[in-house]
Amino acid sequence: MKSFEFVVKNPMGMHAAIAVRLIQEVSSMTSLVRITKGKQKITATKIFAILSLNIRCGDVMILEAVGENEENDINRLEMFCEKHL
Repeated sequence: MKSFEFVVKNPMGMHAAIAVRLIQEVSSMTSLVRITKGKQKITATKIFAILSLNIRCGDVMILEAVGENEENDINRLEMFCEKHL
C-alpha cells in the first residue's frame, strides 16, 4: 500500500466535475484506490461516495493505492490532486 496526504487548495473543493475526472483516472489504474477524510474511508469509484466526503478547500484527505502497480498509480494520483485540487 502506498499513500499520501493532501490539503485541498481548490477554492471550490471536490465538486462533481473533478470527482468525475478522478473516477476516470482511477478507472484506468490497476490499483484499488481509497480516499479517507476524517473517520470516513471510501473507494474512489463512485461519484456519490466521493461527494459524500464533502471535501472542501483546506480539508486534509489521504489517498491510498493498493495493488501491484501502486507506486505508479499513487504518483498519478498526486499529480492529479496537484493539478485539480
